[in-house]
Amino acid sequence: MIKVFGFLILMGVGSFLLFGKENYQDFSSKVKIDGNDFEQSVLDDLISLKSKKGVPKEIQQLGSVQWLDHRKEKFAFNSNQVLAAAFPKKEKGKYQILAEAYDVSESQDPEVEKDQRTLFLQISLFDLKSKNKIFEITRSYLVPDTVK
Repeated sequence: MIKVFGFLILMGVGSFLLFGKENYQDFSSKVKIDGNDFEQSVLDDLISLKSKKGVPKEIQQLGSVQWLDHRKEKFAFNSNQVLAAAFPKKEKGKYQILAEAYDVSESQDPEVEKDQRTLFLQISLFDLKSKNKIFEITRSYLVPDTVK
């Protein structure tokens, strides 16, 4: 009897883990930017991601947005302005975004053409109280030569 009861509990937990979560599509992808306004293109992409429900609803309750720049090549990119526009903060927000930027060389990513600059933007969503990570997504942007 105990074995049957244990089996039913395991089946219930497994079903919950498999079907109980909201299913988010894989929105991690490379985005080729056309045109001269790189910042606006990144902003448009992040706003589009929100409208397609590529991020969880908790992102609407942000209390903090933090930016870490790990790029070796510092081309012009006003990250604070882009993040503030894409993810506005609320006065009593319960969550934090940590956005980190990386650049990548050809040796690290074989799909990147020689001399093609790429910006990787990793966005993580944390619960401010528990410090647990709720969500993470990485977007990559091919940076046009016009961005200096």
